[in-house]
Amino acid sequence: MIEEAIFTALAPLFDGRVYPLLAPQDTPRPNLVYQVISDTPNTVLAGRTNTHHLRLQLSVWTDDYLSGKRLVKQAIEALEQAGLRPVIRSIVDDLETATRQCRQIVDMSVWWLN
Repeated sequence: MIEEAIFTALAPLFDGRVYPLLAPQDTPRPNLVYQVISDTPNTVLAGRTNTHHLRLQLSVWTDDYLSGKRLVKQAIEALEQAGLRPVIRSIVDDLETATRQCRQIVDMSVWWLN
């Protein structure tokens, strides 16, 4: 499953704080939350293959802007080293003003053999 591959690749960067959809309340930063935006099975004339095209969103939460930027770069490199070969669509800076938490949102796509 793609979720296992994401966790295995990224957990060392975030001391295991890698979560699908939502981090538990009061999770220390830095942490990473990921979401599968879409999962499209690859279909050819002969039928479906085991290959899927996935669009993923990663949210890297930190206490300061620059550490978030560094972690995003390291996370992309870790996914590449794990063989996921992400294609980055966009990276967006965000700030949760009430808590002063910085977030880097990474929109990417990958091909995955299921």
